[in-house]
Amino acid sequence: MAVEGPLFHIAEFWLSNRVQSPERYPCRGIRCALAVLVTLACGLVPLRQSLRVAQQEALHEGGSAVAGAPRKRIGQQILLGIQLGICFMVLVCCGLLTRTALNIFRRDPGFDRHNTMTATVDLSRLGYSQERAQVFLTALLDRLRNAPGVASATLTTHLPMGDNGSGNTRNFSVPGYVPNRGEDTVVVTDFDGPDFFRTMGIGLLQGRDFTPADNATSPKVAVINEAMAHQYWPKGNALGSRIVVDKIERQIMGVVPNFAYHSASDTDPSPVVFLPYLQGPSGYGYAILAIRSRTTTAAVADQLRQTVAALDRELPLEEVRTLEEVTDEQYQDSRVVAELLGVYSIASVLVAMMGLYAVMAYSVIERHREFAVRIALGSTRESVVRLVLRGATGVAVLGIVIGGLGSIIAVHLLRSMLFGVASFDPVSYCAAAILLLLTVLVSGLVPARRAASVDPMQALRSE
Repeated sequence: MAVEGPLFHIAEFWLSNRVQSPERYPCRGIRCALAVLVTLACGLVPLRQSLRVAQQEALHEGGSAVAGAPRKRIGQQILLGIQLGICFMVLVCCGLLTRTALNIFRRDPGFDRHNTMTATVDLSRLGYSQERAQVFLTALLDRLRNAPGVASATLTTHLPMGDNGSGNTRNFSVPGYVPNRGEDTVVVTDFDGPDFFRTMGIGLLQGRDFTPADNATSPKVAVINEAMAHQYWPKGNALGSRIVVDKIERQIMGVVPNFAYHSASDTDPSPVVFLPYLQGPSGYGYAILAIRSRTTTAAVADQLRQTVAALDRELPLEEVRTLEEVTDEQYQDSRVVAELLGVYSIASVLVAMMGLYAVMAYSVIERHREFAVRIALGSTRESVVRLVLRGATGVAVLGIVIGGLGSIIAVHLLRSMLFGVASFDPVSYCAAAILLLLTVLVSGLVPARRAASVDPMQALRSE
């Protein structure tokens, strides 16, 4: 048990290097150093007490009752049960978060992440006006659409499952709809270019996609998602209806299905309004380009750089990466948490096995006279093995009970991180219990066989 604290902190230190974290290395070093110091302090206390035990007292205890210091064994079993309870709790949390990660990975995000290259341009750095920016972006999209190997091209202020512009909300109202008291009157908005939904692989439920004709001189239009259509037009008559966004009235000319807008684990999609980028007002400063490729994304990236340079050599092209790389940042959080708890689970099982083996081996040494008497009186060696393993199983049951109670608190804290799995998932709890029982049986098998191999004549003669 003396290695448990440092083992957990070393595992955390190793896995924390896989993700970006504001925590500095000195802080992590201090935590690891404190873990080592606390572990040494906890280990030195029983060591000091054991060295103070008088030799006569130790001999008297070793050769006295057949029970072999039952009070000491009870205390050891309670401490071991607590340790196994912690192990059970970690296994349950690991199972829940692993199933959460698998559910997130298997979930259809509602758009196509493949064969799409993205990049950002910031026109405000070079002092572009709104009119000049509109001309530049229109020309850029025209050239990209006609470039070899390009299936479609668009621009946006927010990529699906990206963090750019995800908090962009605007005031809105629906003519004829009276909001309830306290009802939210702001909606998430997104400015998108022509062929946005086609490029993202999002099919429309009703209406059409944005086109180059949706510009500053054309009638104001908007596309809404399915969540907004169901909330404000439950009869299915959203197409052609009017909506007012930032005091500008627009006609709804399309409805798209709900997709993973903010994150892969969105369980309750919120209303979203998509507005034509070229109609403004979108600032005409920051824009995200998205190009779907017929060939490879690497070839499209080169084509994108050449096209931007041909229009303006001074304009930098930033954050050139695939849409898969953008969305993988969302999946990484669930993956790393599951991996971290997986390492904790392995470490916890190993520590539990070491602790259980040590306690049972010491208990067998203490009770060697008891086992000798049992064998001398006719007990079979198989019954001695069952006796030892029965005691280990009792400790495991105690650990499951303690861990089950602790899991109630732990799962309550993790509830906001779960997706597609119940807080008290029977599969995770049963798997943790079975794994813990197997750990106990494997750890106790060697001491149990050692107890069954006691020679009664030699043991009784030594007494």
